[in-house]
Amino acid sequence: SISFAFAQQKFTISGVIRQSDNQKPIAGASVLITENGMGFITDSTGVYELKLNRGSFLIEVSHQSFFKKYLR
Repeated sequence: SISFAFAQQKFTISGVIRQSDNQKPIAGASVLITENGMGFITDSTGVYELKLNRGSFLIEVSHQSFFKKYLR
């Protein structure tokens, strides 16, 4: 007999948050998944990485010195 165990698949969303005018990375930016409140603060090079369950999410990116940006 064959049996299968299905674990909930996780997906990784990652990237670099940059200034739109000069493409410099933004350290300390907040990357928030609005549906579940899960978030991450970018590192000194603007990099973030989130592991999420499968789904459709609205991502809010913000920093105290810049406007908020929403991504879907």
